Amino acid sequence: MWTIALAGLRAHRRRLLATGSAVVLGVAFLAGTLMLGDSMAQGFDQLFGTVNAGSDVVVRSGSTVGSGDSEGRGSIDAAVVDRVAAVPGVSRAVGTIDGLGQIVGRNGQRLGGNGPPTLASNWVDDSGINPFHIVSGHAPRGPGQVVIDRGSAVEGRLAVGSATTVLTPAPVPVTVVGIAAFGDQDSAGTATNVWFDTADARAHLLGGQDRVSSVLVATEAGTDAGTVLQDVRRMIPADAQAMTGSELTKEQRAAIDDDFLGFLRTFLVVFSGVAMLVAAFSIHNTFSVVAAQRQQESALLRAIGATRGQVLRSVAVEVLLIGVVASVVGVVVGAGLAVGLQALLSAMGLGVPDDGLVVTSTSVVVAIVVGIVATLLAGITPALAASRTAPLAALREVAAEHVDGLRRRGAAGAVVTLAGVVLLTAPALGLWTARSCGSASARS
Repeated sequence: MWTIALAGLRAHRRRLLATGSAVVLGVAFLAGTLMLGDSMAQGFDQLFGTVNAGSDVVVRSGSTVGSGDSEGRGSIDAAVVDRVAAVPGVSRAVGTIDGLGQIVGRNGQRLGGNGPPTLASNWVDDSGINPFHIVSGHAPRGPGQVVIDRGSAVEGRLAVGSATTVLTPAPVPVTVVGIAAFGDQDSAGTATNVWFDTADARAHLLGGQDRVSSVLVATEAGTDAGTVLQDVRRMIPADAQAMTGSELTKEQRAAIDDDFLGFLRTFLVVFSGVAMLVAAFSIHNTFSVVAAQRQQESALLRAIGATRGQVLRSVAVEVLLIGVVASVVGVVVGAGLAVGLQALLSAMGLGVPDDGLVVTSTSVVVAIVVGIVATLLAGITPALAASRTAPLAALREVAAEHVDGLRRRGAAGAVVTLAGVVLLTAPALGLWTARSCGSASARS
């Protein structure tokens, strides 16, 4: 049966190409979706992990303000910074002031804002806590001075000394005095960042209130962060909450998964599911036609001793081979599709930092298994139909000819039959004629 199946594939290369292409496309969409999702998830994990790496404990408000897309955390009294700094085991405690601020480029166009946030905050001059470092210029030291991320500087064609505007949302005239990088990256993903000094940040982002958005805490070497966390919780007011940096990373990761990443993954999975459904219909139709065309072949196999199960297995093996090969090729094509989608998202301003395409064994196995199962399910009905062909069905079908041929043969048969009738009746007719002539002569 393996030999017959392989021979069938070799004999019908066009059919193999058409059927395999449908499977390849379906599996490629599924594999590409899974790989893209894994790559983006790891990218966000790295992003949030790097941002929070220097913060062993984070103190923030326990309440939220706003709703929907504008929802955010409230602020806490700035005095909490000193109270937390006095907790045993705390090495440094820094207050941060966070908000939104959109940078205006040299040509007057606003930077970012098409998905990734446009962040504004006070500059934290502590390399252990702040994941950004200045690569050109200096930190903001007075009113109207800002540091921006290098990615925004390149996109907005801004440099140290450039005068521009930051929308908080009120327009704030500023001068760029420093350019910062995020590790070895220009920016933290595709988000834009602008930093004021603490006084300016409080004025523009908190309305001048003596409050902070959060307190970032670094513990002393050898100190248990869990113990420090419990001590900090006893020192902060009831409207504040404390958590570890790793807990904050998990929360941020879950939030982005529920929002942007979860929606994108769901959309792409649904799209790939539709592609697999279309591929299944294509496979089913193709093998249905094949089963009808191969009735003679199936009948001949049955006539020479093949069982129904063997005929079924020969067709199933052909379907299986197509499914396996096409699914493997689909995974490779899916990897290229995922890279293309990453580039497209980056071009749309929705990219995330990553170290390249993430290909996990789970994504590969799931895509291949789904491709093979979908191919087998789509091809099983035609395979069953082929196995039910009676041994003599195709032989009778071969003996049958076109209607025109039957008509010619019927006419010829009628002529021959008429001739035979004439030949058989001629002697009797001659004898009857002779006798009739003799009787007439006698009467005369």
